[in-house]
Amino acid sequence: MTNYTASSPVKTACGRTALAARIVDKYFSTDRDDRFRQVLQDFIDDMSVAVASQHPEGRMLALVGGSGAGKTLTMEKAIKHVNGLDDSNFLRLTTPSPCTLKQLGRVVLERLGYPLQRELADHRIWEMIRYHLKEHGVRFIWLDEAHHILGRGSDSELTKLRDVLKSTMQQREWAVSLILSGLPVLSAFISGDRQVERRSQTFRFQPLAFPDDVDLVREIAYEIVANHAGMAVHDEIGTDEFIHRLIVASEWGLGSAITLVRRAVLFAYSQAGADAVVGVEHFAEIYAEERDCSADSNIFFAADWQEIVPSNSRLDAALPARPKRKRGKTA
Repeated sequence: MTNYTASSPVKTACGRTALAARIVDKYFSTDRDDRFRQVLQDFIDDMSVAVASQHPEGRMLALVGGSGAGKTLTMEKAIKHVNGLDDSNFLRLTTPSPCTLKQLGRVVLERLGYPLQRELADHRIWEMIRYHLKEHGVRFIWLDEAHHILGRGSDSELTKLRDVLKSTMQQREWAVSLILSGLPVLSAFISGDRQVERRSQTFRFQPLAFPDDVDLVREIAYEIVANHAGMAVHDEIGTDEFIHRLIVASEWGLGSAITLVRRAVLFAYSQAGADAVVGVEHFAEIYAEERDCSADSNIFFAADWQEIVPSNSRLDAALPARPKRKRGKTA
């Protein structure tokens, strides 16, 4: 393992804000980044070939993974390292919630610089979108948080959304490819129509696993604490058991694990400055703040931590006793 002695300590005078800026600005590149970058480049290249063919047609690329898996950041980083994707042909937006055909249309038009000034029928909104996509030369649209499509809308609304997106990919006069990133439920949207599924490919962000990812998570934890923050690391942070607890506390999401380590560093700094030794107690405190859980439900403290479901930790916290109601006087 790399020797992670604390280097370039952050001076106390710089303060917590400077430390936060320093550690948040770092990005951890893994083999997954390299694989996704190649997938995205191939997706872009295939679109270039398709639009030059006799049967131009867009495609769909889905980034699927749990919350905190790192989908959005991975996509943001990949965009900067591929050819054929730039501000002139690429549109990014966050899928609205709730997501109806009209709401999504409003967001797309607004990003194109044409906010709706009056109510229009859905089909007119999407006619305008197709026109302005061509006028602006947009060939790729990235819908982040695309699982919002499968919100509380009716089956008929979902079908209309799917049909409109499919039509956007199929328009021969100006075909557009779609990139959708979201939770695993997004796969249900794609599989709901064979024509959409046929035009799609999925890049899945696998959850962290124990013991397979122990070395990766340990490397990242030490890198953040010792090299990025310049602070000392308690020996207990390096044990397999602690890393396992960290993975579970992050609900097996790499992005969430990184965020938790950074928050623990900032908490330790708030308590003892740059001389703090980052240890289990700092992670436990941050976990308790996030989950609002009791010590018995804190993955970093509990003896039976492997039986804890992080998403239920808040439910396990002690509830305040209800005040007794006073009975009214009877006549």
